[in-house]
Amino acid sequence: MFDFIKRLFSKKKQCTCEKCNCNDVVCNVNDCENVVEQKSEVQELTEALIEFNNNDTIKNTNDFIKKYQFKNNKDLTEFVIENNINKIELSAFYNCTSLNKLIVDTDHVPQLERNAFVYKNEDNKIAVLPKLKIYVNKDLLNDFKSDKAWAKYSDIIKPINNKIK
Repeated sequence: MFDFIKRLFSKKKQCTCEKCNCNDVVCNVNDCENVVEQKSEVQELTEALIEFNNNDTIKNTNDFIKKYQFKNNKDLTEFVIENNINKIELSAFYNCTSLNKLIVDTDHVPQLERNAFVYKNEDNKIAVLPKLKIYVNKDLLNDFKSDKAWAKYSDIIKPINNKIK
């Protein structure tokens, strides 16, 4: 296991985009063609943990989910957003086409930035992740569905009756 983690963190990858010279894992230029399917260390570690935990539900314990945090993660099937999450940033779950269950286990509606739960479909158009169902506290169901950012997903937002443990 130690060798695996050492190997995982030794893979430093950078953007080669000449438009912004960002030298970052995720390029700041929209539709940058120079970024090859690269994975951040967080994404690779997440995939490793998913594999290690036999695809058990992953729980995030930070106060936000950063932009592109799980981009292109095909192994992520379930995710729990804990009560301390206040914000889900831009494209946090972009192209996570295996994600079928998102449990928002909060007593509030987290701020949601655009394209959090989308992918490019076969027509090369942005669409909601194909398998995704979003489960929220039943007392907040209408708040989620009426929130401007969450309304895009109103058809797939479902109530849960009790807090998830």
